[in-house]
This record gives sequence, structure tokens and C-alpha cells, in this order.
Amino acid sequence: MSLVSNEYDTLIAEYGKFLESVKIEESTVEIVTKEQGKLHVHLTKQGWTILTSTIEHVRQNDIFETSEALLMTASPTFSRLWNEKLFDRLNQLQQDGDS
Repeated sequence: MSLVSNEYDTLIAEYGKFLESVKIEESTVEIVTKEQGKLHVHLTKQGWTILTSTIEHVRQNDIFETSEALLMTASPTFSRLWNEKLFDRLNQLQQDGDS
């Protein structure tokens, strides 16, 4: 399995529930945020490159090093949900450490 396939699989498995939809279309990914913003992105050596975007502050040819950086910039709801999940994980680790 290629690095790109792994990244696409991780995007769907880890973050799909924080988004309205994620569709793999050959070498591009179509992402719809909970706010109904639409992105077409492509993973390159430089990172996640925006091909098209309906989100005002995310422009064509913008590059993000990680999918998390892209999604946090594109979607306030994604950012909130991602941070809640992180907080829950950290809280669980603390509770496990106190046992």
C-alpha cells in the first residue's frame, strides 16, 4: 500500500466522522465540511494541495503539511471536534495513570 493510500485511508478512518463527507476520486479527495464548505485536494510531496475550494480563506494552490492543519483551517467544527477528542484521550490517560 502506498503512502498516499495510507494518508487517504487515515483521513477517512480518523477524521471522516468530523466531516460531512470524504470521497476519494482517483488521485484527488473531495471533502465537504460540516459547514458545507467543499474542497478538492491532492496529496503531493509538499503536502495537501488545494485544487478548488468554496471556503473563502482556503484558496487554490494553498498547501498544508498535514490533513489536520488543512481541516482545522477549513472547518471550525472539525477543529472543535478534533480538540474535544484530544482532550478526551488526554483525560483518559490521566485517569489511567491515577489508577
